[in-house]
Amino acid sequence: MNTSKNQITGSVPTDHKFIELYKNVMTGELPFYSALIKQEGIVPFSDYKPTIPRAYLHFIIHQIGLEYMPKLHVYQENDKFIMSDDYNTYYSYILLNVKNIPCYVMGEPIGEYVLEKQKIADSVLVI
Repeated sequence: MNTSKNQITGSVPTDHKFIELYKNVMTGELPFYSALIKQEGIVPFSDYKPTIPRAYLHFIIHQIGLEYMPKLHVYQENDKFIMSDDYNTYYSYILLNVKNIPCYVMGEPIGEYVLEKQKIADSVLVI
């Protein structure tokens, strides 16, 4: 993937595969899961790395304390899970050394990085 433009503008590149999979979930062509994924099994779509605002990091810490952690939207590619929509939360989890990350997965998650999974819908429209 080419992220050179991203590095110049500082913006997040568009992940066209994510968009297509999300459309497929919306129309019920692809199942939607809630899953707990090991941190090492999640990789960002690009090398974009935001500066995490201190207030956002405190928000994530507060959410962890409430046992309500924001979920990343991911899709599986081979044995890894690709994250391309919430870099702030992803890198907050990395900074806080969160080992197991709650995710919404487009398609059924399988493999060694999947700790728990539950099918939540045949369509995102119920959310």
